[in-house]
Amino acid sequence: MDFKKSDISSEQLPDAYQIDYLNTLAEQIQSNENLTKFELYEKLELLLVERTKSTDEENRKINPKKVIENRFILAQFYFDSRRYKKAHDIFDAIKGSYYPAMFQLGIILYDDLLDRDQDENNSNSLHNSQIDFETAFKHPNRDKWSRGFEYMLQIANLSIDEKNKKLIHQAQFNVGKGYFLGFGCKQSDRKAEEYWLKSADNGSEYGNVTAMTYLAFIYSRKGEPEFFDLNKTYFWHNEACGNGSLESQGALGAMYYYGIGCKKNIEAAYECLTNSCERGNVFSMGLLCDYYYRNKFYVKATELSKKVSGLNDVDKISRETNCLRDFICKGIGLACFTLARCYDMGKGIEKDSDQAHYLYKRSFHFDPDLCQLYQNQSTFELI
Repeated sequence: MDFKKSDISSEQLPDAYQIDYLNTLAEQIQSNENLTKFELYEKLELLLVERTKSTDEENRKINPKKVIENRFILAQFYFDSRRYKKAHDIFDAIKGSYYPAMFQLGIILYDDLLDRDQDENNSNSLHNSQIDFETAFKHPNRDKWSRGFEYMLQIANLSIDEKNKKLIHQAQFNVGKGYFLGFGCKQSDRKAEEYWLKSADNGSEYGNVTAMTYLAFIYSRKGEPEFFDLNKTYFWHNEACGNGSLESQGALGAMYYYGIGCKKNIEAAYECLTNSCERGNVFSMGLLCDYYYRNKFYVKATELSKKVSGLNDVDKISRETNCLRDFICKGIGLACFTLARCYDMGKGIEKDSDQAHYLYKRSFHFDPDLCQLYQNQSTFELI
């Protein structure tokens, strides 16, 4: 399948590096319950700035590590407040002494966060998620992408130990993303595979789950014979699913459902699809609609299809579930087609040709290829 830049989100800083900041934030929230959010953040900024200044004066020579940590906490506060320019300046000042700061600096530069600074309120800037590969080389932010990529590459190539393992694997995923998309570096599927394999860490509990999922996708592309390998697709979706990936749980259900890359197993498919459906996987919901219809559970097919076919905000669903837009659209399109069939045939609901026609069109809108495939199956009475 083809990926757009907006489809692949950068992996963020591991929570372990934010504990001190989050504890400070929680303490302030508990002791200032009567303040508005704006007042609380204003007070928290003053507290962190004062603490940073005090630490700088008292510990610069005695405990330089504490100085760096407090500066990082202040920068992280600005980052979470979407005041990216202030965060950038602090992260930039300490990047050579603290790799989490370098990581955050890479995120700010690569994801164009300086163009989204809350203080600037610049809503008209063109983010890199809206840019196609051809126009990337003309874009004024290309130097920032290259710098952000280089910072991530430095971290990705560090020697791994127990303390920094999670940070390095996150950076390795982001480097693989850069190579795969060709933003900030020369495009290379082979390099993307290399860094995603490092990030996945053989499917271990320390490996990056998103890297496992994208390895499965990179091996599933029929148009790339050098990489196409459904056995590897099945392996990596299985590993990612075992490590909690919602996307891969739905994809694994689909592989069992259709018998792709593995032996067809409806029981295993149903388990994967129902579990991922409960967790919010829209693609799984669409496949469940199809499963219910084909197995003559028409009332269930109608009820679930009504819920899924009414979804519209694909970008919001993608952000909330971390699932790819294309598969969300497939799920909605399949639900629309199933509900259209129910209306068309009067199965599980009163027959309504006008509503069926509307839903067939809506299905085509979300996924033309899938709609055509299922229309062909309907024509030959395979559904």
